[in-house]
Amino acid sequence: MPEVASEEFIRAVGLSMKEARKRRGLTQDQLARSAGKIQNAVAKIESNPAKDIALRMLFEVCQGGGLSLSGIIAEAERKVGKYVDSQEQSMTTDDHEDWLEVVQMIGTKPKIQQKKIAQLVRLAMDIH
Repeated sequence: MPEVASEEFIRAVGLSMKEARKRRGLTQDQLARSAGKIQNAVAKIESNPAKDIALRMLFEVCQGGGLSLSGIIAEAERKVGKYVDSQEQSMTTDDHEDWLEVVQMIGTKPKIQQKKIAQLVRLAMDIH
């Protein structure tokens, strides 16, 4: 399997969120307002995401707009070709619930811990 740079994956997450938002028929402003954020925050995630997108920000935007964060992450993985086997790409309802539970737990941690967790996740994703 090819190595995937974290920047490429982060860009794919932004693109996947944009596609999910459009499928729901939401504008950037509507999605942002539903999450208690400003439109610029959604635009930044979608088009020019920072190297370290805060997992909490992604979770809050997705939750506010009724988007599946785990679905967006899975779609981003497909975009960058991280997983070749389509069976590995399929997530069950239990998988989605597990991801949401983990993201909610991470969201309760102080920002410095969130950054450390994000670094560990990126590191783990680069391991085959």
